[in-house]
Amino acid sequence: MRRDTLIDYFRDLVELRNEYLIYDDGYRQYRHTYKDVALAAQGFATRLTKFDIRKGDRVIFWGENRPDTGVACSLVL
Repeated sequence: MRRDTLIDYFRDLVELRNEYLIYDDGYRQYRHTYKDVALAAQGFATRLTKFDIRKGDRVIFWGENRPDTGVACSLVL
């Protein structure tokens, strides 16, 4: 299977049922599969387009330093 971009690679990973991220906040664990992350990324991208943000525009993420922030930033890049 040919992969020309990171998005191509990610699309292949979405088909896996494996866990992608486990975050423990000291109270409970949050578990996310590759598919969960992909669906969240697609939803986020949809919301960005509703604000007329398009490919090539610059966006600043401002929030806590958490593992899921890194996931969000890497998916947008």
